[in-house]
Amino acid sequence: MWIVILIVVIILLGSIFLNQMYMKTNEYKNTQLDIQKYIEGIPYDLKFVNLGSTYAKYAFDTYDDLCMSGFNFALQSESLEMDEKILHHYVNNIMPDGIVVIVVAACVLLYKGQDDNLQYYKILSKENIPHYKLSKKIKSKYPLFFHPKKIKKIIKDLKKMNSIYDNYPDILSVNNSQKEMDNLVKVWKKLFNLSDLRKSDLSQENRLILSSNCEVLKRMISYCIEKGLRPIVVIPPFSIRLNQYFSDEFNEKIIRDNIMEIIDEINIPFLDYQEDEMFQNSPELFCDGGFKLNNRGSQLFVKHLAFDLKSYGIEVDNSTVGK
Repeated sequence: MWIVILIVVIILLGSIFLNQMYMKTNEYKNTQLDIQKYIEGIPYDLKFVNLGSTYAKYAFDTYDDLCMSGFNFALQSESLEMDEKILHHYVNNIMPDGIVVIVVAACVLLYKGQDDNLQYYKILSKENIPHYKLSKKIKSKYPLFFHPKKIKKIIKDLKKMNSIYDNYPDILSVNNSQKEMDNLVKVWKKLFNLSDLRKSDLSQENRLILSSNCEVLKRMISYCIEKGLRPIVVIPPFSIRLNQYFSDEFNEKIIRDNIMEIIDEINIPFLDYQEDEMFQNSPELFCDGGFKLNNRGSQLFVKHLAFDLKSYGIEVDNSTVGK
């Protein structure tokens, strides 16, 4: 009996040790780039932060390059509901009168989200994770237990990625870029149950999700104001390679009209860059030619936004921004 127990203990300790070894590999760390900044510790007295999904993650990930006191809270495939959870969890890291950029884009108001994503188990408290499951927590803490084949990466590792931009070539060919946009649109149509991105007619389910997300957006704005912060709503830029799939009717009725209805109730800045001239015909400013801004595109966009905020009496007091 004692021998069996000893063997079990040895196997368990060995498995935990190998799991820790795996979590030190580049292969694992590369999958955690989105939340690595969370894990390393979020500064306090932040002057400028943003929330948002994939588009925002790439559009605002150059605060360090611009020497800004900012933080990019955006994560891959983030819903507005989880944006709200992150805002509540980290609100004390933002200085009084700090700027909170709530980034929305095409289709996000139709996105119900994936609140069971394992990344939330590492950056949010149990109370802020909808439908919390202990099994998910264990899976996030011991990834090798659930993917044992990855043990080989302990011996034969991958190249380390230092930035989310490292996964893309400096220049993506026109053909590859268009394939990326085609695939993205196909994913969106399937995910949101849309026939295309031109008609504004929505199913009953989509109308309910849209209404719910508008309420979430309204709550986030009100919460920021209640906490003495300065919320602004921003639509980031796309290039023509992606914008060509959207009709003006779709953009107006699904996105802009709903945002404007909220903005009319709560007087805050709303800046729409989806078809901004600086980016429309500049696919070289995007990792994929149209959706995800690259490092250069991000820096230009953040500077552009900081300059435009001056007309609202909002100064981003950093000498680097705007040069």
